[in-house]
Amino acid sequence: AGSFHPPPGWATLRIMTAKTILCIRHGESTFNRAWRATPVDPLHFDAPLSETGHEQVRQARPTLADLPVEIVIVSPLTRALQTALGLFGEHPSAPPMLVAHLARERVENSCDVGRSPVLLAAEFPSVDVAHLDDVWWHAEGEADERGICVEPLEAVVERGSSPARAVLESWNGPWQKAIPKLIEYAKY
Repeated sequence: AGSFHPPPGWATLRIMTAKTILCIRHGESTFNRAWRATPVDPLHFDAPLSETGHEQVRQARPTLADLPVEIVIVSPLTRALQTALGLFGEHPSAPPMLVAHLARERVENSCDVGRSPVLLAAEFPSVDVAHLDDVWWHAEGEADERGICVEPLEAVVERGSSPARAVLESWNGPWQKAIPKLIEYAKY
């Protein structure tokens, strides 16, 4: 029986370890609550979490406490920031948070219209939003009767030039149903 002779450069090879990506939808927002009651846009711009949404975050937090989270990528929308900070703000891994406008939802309703980085920084001083444009959400084209520039699906497809971007940007599409979520709430 021969002995094992590693190939040249063997010592420099690194064993790759598997990584897990958690896709977590925000808790129930005030928009979601109002929309469920009557499916008419309640004009809750950049809708925050409802009390139910805050409770969903509190209930989900222990489920995530033992996971070795390395980074949190979060949308600049208020409900997403509230969810991310509630789940990971005091997480044992103390993961850094990257606020990424590409992680936002498609602008179709008032809740999808964001706020300026100045306002976000005042409300969420622990996260860096200085890199965001003043208007980081879709605001091009003619506004509808609600004052909202609905983002064309073609624009979302154009933004999503890679599978990773498509996942980040399509929460209102088929991925929402396909990806298991830790935070569940009634569909709107």
